[in-house]
Amino acid sequence: MNIAFYFAHPSQYYVFKHIIKLLKQKNYEIFIFIKSKDILEDLLICDGLDYTNLNPEEKKQGIAGLFSSVIKRNTLLCSYIKTKGIELLVTAASDSSQASFISGIPSIILNDDDAQVIRKSFFFGWPFSSVILAPSACNMGWFSRKTIFYYGYQKLGYLHPKYFKPDHNIIKKYGLAEVRYFLLRIVNLTAHHDKKIRGLNIDLVERLVNYLSQHGKVLISSEKELPANLQQYRLIINPLDIHHVLYYSSLLVGDSQSMAHEAALLGTPSVRFNDFVGRIGVLNELENKYKLTFGISPDNPGLLMRKVKELMTYSDNAIFKVRASEMMAEMIDLPYFVTWFIENYPESKKIMMENPDIQFNFK
Repeated sequence: MNIAFYFAHPSQYYVFKHIIKLLKQKNYEIFIFIKSKDILEDLLICDGLDYTNLNPEEKKQGIAGLFSSVIKRNTLLCSYIKTKGIELLVTAASDSSQASFISGIPSIILNDDDAQVIRKSFFFGWPFSSVILAPSACNMGWFSRKTIFYYGYQKLGYLHPKYFKPDHNIIKKYGLAEVRYFLLRIVNLTAHHDKKIRGLNIDLVERLVNYLSQHGKVLISSEKELPANLQQYRLIINPLDIHHVLYYSSLLVGDSQSMAHEAALLGTPSVRFNDFVGRIGVLNELENKYKLTFGISPDNPGLLMRKVKELMTYSDNAIFKVRASEMMAEMIDLPYFVTWFIENYPESKKIMMENPDIQFNFK
């Protein structure tokens, strides 16, 4: 079987990299397609993988630019599906399933967002997909009928202890091995699903820096330009090292859903501050069931500072590492499960619908 993977973001490659490795070991023909995004190409080059960039230029701003980019990429993808004899598309960028639908081949979509939050996928991706794989904590709404739910989280595809080994030598090279340090993560909130979403403002960032600096070293990872007085705190590292730095951090505070999720899986306490709080199923589960992350609404900045001060009373992260370990014991090995699902599709879909507990064979 010739299998195509499409990535629109570095995090999507992280999710699939071990799945691709397992399939390659079984001698499947793998074709990788991407669009330019942050360090995505660097990751593929670093791992020695061949790929085709369908959109090497940044998309134009606005709805028109978004649709233009999607049409261009999917047109090219349809052409490659035909010329390469591709029989299955696997992706987490759901709009690429339009190309598989037009080409008459099945698509498997991985998703970890709730239907009510990621409306673009609801209208322009999932209707064209053959099947969706999502964590059991996701609310897929109408699309639950074509979703296979699994016990796990998408990011465990690369952050499970089987696949991620924290390296203390990495933080040592940045001078962080002997100090207590804290990460602040600020994102642009400019994605299509971020419209009218509030996060950290500079005044609140300055309050956090002033307080946390009394307890250790503050590092700021920001997609936004920082004012002159905060430039000294900017995190400057090899992007490939970020998960090691996050693992050993004493705390993450930010308005990024993704990094708060990663921190929780790594057993690093995190406080997320944005308007998505209470609306994301996987983060609600990590907060309410496993006590690994904490969400604060932008309507209550005072509560954010109180929660940060409360977390400063912990001398270390041992309790959070234990909670993360207990959580992972309940979850499946996602790369092995997805590899099995791909290899045996469409029979695997039928098997999972009739006997979903078979997923626990992949632990």
